[in-house]
Amino acid sequence: MDSGTQPVYLLLPLAAFHTLFCIAFLVFKKNRNLHDMIGGFWLILTCLACIRRAMHLSPGPMNPEWFMRIIAYPLIHGPFLYIYTRNLVHNEKKIHSTDAIHFIPFLFFTLIFLFPQFESEKFRMDGSWPGAFHFYFLFGISIPVSLAFYCVLSLRLLKKHSKLVPEYFSNRDIGNTLIWLNVICWIYFGVIVTQIPLKAGVLIGILIPLSPVIFNALSIGYLYILSFFILRQKAVFTNEKIAEDETPVQEKYQKSRLEQERVHGIKINLLEYMKTQRPYLKDDLGIQEIATHLSVSTNHLSQVLNLELKKNFYSFINEYRVEEVKIRLLDPAYSEYPVMRIALDCGFSSKSSFHAIFLKITGQSPGDFKRR
Repeated sequence: MDSGTQPVYLLLPLAAFHTLFCIAFLVFKKNRNLHDMIGGFWLILTCLACIRRAMHLSPGPMNPEWFMRIIAYPLIHGPFLYIYTRNLVHNEKKIHSTDAIHFIPFLFFTLIFLFPQFESEKFRMDGSWPGAFHFYFLFGISIPVSLAFYCVLSLRLLKKHSKLVPEYFSNRDIGNTLIWLNVICWIYFGVIVTQIPLKAGVLIGILIPLSPVIFNALSIGYLYILSFFILRQKAVFTNEKIAEDETPVQEKYQKSRLEQERVHGIKINLLEYMKTQRPYLKDDLGIQEIATHLSVSTNHLSQVLNLELKKNFYSFINEYRVEEVKIRLLDPAYSEYPVMRIALDCGFSSKSSFHAIFLKITGQSPGDFKRR
C-alpha cells in the first residue's frame, strides 16, 4: 500500500467502529423512540458513504468492485434529513408507507451502476457508453436538486416548529428548538455550492485535484458531528400528536368545547400548583408535565394560558423564575452565592437566556438589581 494512502485507510476503522458503537447505543437505549431508529439507519449509510469515498480517492487492489459501484449515497442524505425532522416535530409513532418513495432515486441509480456496462468510473469521461455523458449529467444534477429540495422541506418544518417552542417549553435548549438540524440544512446548501465547480469540471473533462486525507477527514468529521447530535436528541414531544396551527390565538380557540367554568377551574388549579409545588425550578420543565399533574390536555392548558393569562408557556414559567431569582438576590442567606448559581437553581439553563429574560421582565440586569 502506498504510504500516501495509509492515513486515509487509517480513518476507515475509526468510522466503522464509531458507527457500530452509535448503533449499539441506540438499539439498547432505555427510552428508544422512532427517531432513534431513523437516525441509526442514517448513520449507517453515512458511514458506508465515507468508507466508499475513502476507497475511491485512494484506490487499491483490496477494494471490492461491487461496493465501489455504489456511488449514489448523496441521494439518501436529503430524505433522511426530512423524515427525521418530520418525525421529531410531528411526534410520529410509525413510518409512513409512502416514505419509501423518497429513496427511489438512490435505488434507481444504485441498480443502474451495478450493471456490467459500468466496469469503472471512466465511462463518465471517455464516452465508451453511448449515453454516458447525458446519464452522468442526470445523476450529477439529481444530487444538488435532491439536497436542496429536502433541505427546503425540512427548513419549513423547523420554522413552524420554532413557533411552537414557546407554547410547550420553558427553555429553548438545542434539543427542543432543533437548531442543529437547521445547521445541517445549511451545511448541505454549502456542499451544493462547493460541488458545482467540481461537477462542471468532470462534465467538461477537467478534474480538480482533491487531497484524499483532507476530504475524508471532513467526511468522517461530519459523521462524528451527526452521530453526536443524533445520540443526544431526545423526543421533543412525548405524549400527544402535535398539530400545526398558525391561526391567531382568538380564532384558534373559537371552536374549543372547553366551558368557561372549566377554564376558570384550570386557571385556579394551575396558579395554586405553581405556588405550592414550584415546578418552575426544574430546568427542563415542559407544558406536558404540568398538564399531566393537573389532569388536563396540553391544548386546554395552552388555551387557559393564552386566553386567560395572556401569556405563552415560556413567558409564564420564566416570570416565576425571575421572581424567585429576585427573592434570593435580596435574601441575606444567598448573599455569598454567585448570581449565575442562583439562576441555575431557579430553573434557568444558560447565562445568555437568563440575562435576556431578566432584563426584559425587570428592565435591569441581575447585577444592577442586586446592587440597588
